[in-house]
Amino acid sequence: MKVPGYRGSYLLKRLDDEEVEFITVMLWESLESLSGFAGADYEKAIVPVERRKLLSHYDERSAHYEILMQPATTDAS
Repeated sequence: MKVPGYRGSYLLKRLDDEEVEFITVMLWESLESLSGFAGADYEKAIVPVERRKLLSHYDERSAHYEILMQPATTDAS
């Protein structure tokens, strides 16, 4: 599925005592692109019902950040 303004994701994992913690970092072109996908309350986490069954808990609100610095790309040619 192609979503306008969506730039990709990272899925991070770490062991935390008896649990495994996952963090999803989604990259969007703009807040406007994100709200076009998620709706006006774009800070409300979108966790599909079938996936909630696999989680002991999850954050109900999302945090949003601006990218201020990123690794430089290198031209392989």
